[in-house]
Amino acid sequence: MDGPSSFNYKKAWQEVDSFGKQAKPESAKKAALKILRIADSLGDRPQVIKTKCWIYTFEKIQDKDPTDIIKKTEKEVLSADNSIDRAIWCNIAAKTYEIYISENGYILYDRARLKDTIKEDISTWDINTIEKRMRYLYLASIQNKNELQSTDYRAYLPIVTQEVHTEKLRNSLYDLLAADAIQFLSRSNQYSTNAIDPFKINDARYFAPVKKFIERPLPSRDSNNAGFQTMWLYQNILSHHISQQQTDALIDADISRIAYIYSKANLPNLDSLYIDALDYIVRQYPGNAYAGQAKYLILNHIYQHYKDYKPKYTLKDIHDSLRQLVEQYPNGEG
Repeated sequence: MDGPSSFNYKKAWQEVDSFGKQAKPESAKKAALKILRIADSLGDRPQVIKTKCWIYTFEKIQDKDPTDIIKKTEKEVLSADNSIDRAIWCNIAAKTYEIYISENGYILYDRARLKDTIKEDISTWDINTIEKRMRYLYLASIQNKNELQSTDYRAYLPIVTQEVHTEKLRNSLYDLLAADAIQFLSRSNQYSTNAIDPFKINDARYFAPVKKFIERPLPSRDSNNAGFQTMWLYQNILSHHISQQQTDALIDADISRIAYIYSKANLPNLDSLYIDALDYIVRQYPGNAYAGQAKYLILNHIYQHYKDYKPKYTLKDIHDSLRQLVEQYPNGEG
């Protein structure tokens, strides 16, 4: 029998998966509980968190209350005894709310808006109350920025999701959690029916080169708005990559920043501002494969809006430029 000092996690999880495929749920749960006991005795926090998530998801299938898994992850947020565990549980709890919305949205969007006082019973919450809680959790997950930035994400691979081709772009646990937070914040309006004092991107200077962008003050009156929080988070992420001289990660995040601003801005000459911002990256980092992604986005934008760029560009020009780009960066994502 495996003891704590020689426990083989890979083999143990294969056993859990095998029981699941054999339609033996109780045996799978028993095997998972064994992992939990040994991981806890070893002080292996990532495996403890991973196993608890598996058990909570398993119990959700059997439980008639769809909010039960939310309550369990929220309890973990409150009981976490260190800031790293709390950050991860905040992220997990927020994602649990997202799943709850995806499975019950047809009810939640029809539900009358609650008063400002949040009720104890999650099953009575309206969509705006849930969105507010999710936003709090995602922001709380990156609150201890310095500690998270000094924490290598590889220790948490049993829990966190690392996107394909992002090993050089997500160098710390902060990078991974911040990526999730910014993904949520940039689309949080799809969850909320509130439209009070939205953050407005109505200044071309938001398209400025990265060093000017991170120094630009954001209007404090919008500080509770998802748009403000998204821009604030981009400033933090980009500033961190600059200070750490992480060029590839900086370019990737800056392209994301420019795309977000383009999607939200209400400005004249918006297409020109977008193209110019991407072109600055191409010129600033010649030969960099991630800057090649910016070049691809420029060419793709011109192709998608081809009628607006005639006769400056022909379809042959675009095709030749794309072929040249592929030859220059054969492993690029574009």
